[in-house]
Amino acid sequence: MMKIPSDQVTSFCALIVAAFALFLTIYEGCATRKHNKLSVKPIMFVSFEFNEEGTGWLALNSGVGPGVLKWLEVKVDGKPARTWNDILPALGVSDCFEYTFATTSGNVLNPGETKRVFWLEPKSPAERSLREGMGRLRIRYCFCSIYDECWLNIGTMENVAGAFM
Repeated sequence: MMKIPSDQVTSFCALIVAAFALFLTIYEGCATRKHNKLSVKPIMFVSFEFNEEGTGWLALNSGVGPGVLKWLEVKVDGKPARTWNDILPALGVSDCFEYTFATTSGNVLNPGETKRVFWLEPKSPAERSLREGMGRLRIRYCFCSIYDECWLNIGTMENVAGAFM
């Protein structure tokens, strides 16, 4: 029977411990990264709202981390509206109207934050037309986390159009 020198046994044991420590470090790093991604996940919505202050779309973040609204698309009768100026004329509003809007691309919303994306002043003909035409609109938008994970939301306004009449 061959005797193995104790320094070789010690070296082998040290190698096993080092390999295990490396594996544990990599595993812990992956678990921490996954936890961090989940702990800062945004949950963003672009919601149609109306109240005494007016009517329009609001972007809101109900998640636990900041979110970036990458892009937003509105279609009227299936046709893309290239600018906010295209929406109301497509709904039959030809008069001049006042509105406010935010540039959507790159808008960062912190948790709990709400921003007006497109907003009409109250009691205007344009506001009434927008409410009445909601069933003809479809909205699609993309938002991302700070880790550049992105989600696409698509919605029609048909299910809420009757509530605005």
